[in-house]
Amino acid sequence: MALLSREMYKLIEGKLHNRYNMQDEVIIWFAGKRYELFPDDMALSRKISEVSGGKTNGKSDTTAMTVIKRMHIPKHIREAQRWLKIIGIVESRYAGTPKGMLLDAYYDGSPKGKGRIQSVCDKLCIEQATAYNWRDEIVNFAALVSATENVIKKF
Repeated sequence: MALLSREMYKLIEGKLHNRYNMQDEVIIWFAGKRYELFPDDMALSRKISEVSGGKTNGKSDTTAMTVIKRMHIPKHIREAQRWLKIIGIVESRYAGTPKGMLLDAYYDGSPKGKGRIQSVCDKLCIEQATAYNWRDEIVNFAALVSATENVIKKF
């Protein structure tokens, strides 16, 4: 297990708690940019979706993808993308396990406090000590992944 500083632990837990907000922010930013670049494309894609019953032909617009790759993406959006990638790796590692259920239940954006850990323990039928140990393991794994992805520099 890695030893994390208090600040690093709080940073990683904060990213885990805010993962849905970060995801929404990234999606909204890219959707807004797409509308700025291709205002008629939104209406056209809506019409195609209505006519085809929501089905697509499986082809991608390579010109649009090139423009998106070359556009300037703000630093906070780029950072959110990097953290979302890390959180995705962490979620896939623990998917379908009791630790994955703890990850979903504890970091779902519910209010902070002592009652949250107790409600998660009751839901998963585990002791608080086990929940805290699992939470530490999840945060430490997220720290190791973020270090390998060069998102954080040191522990």
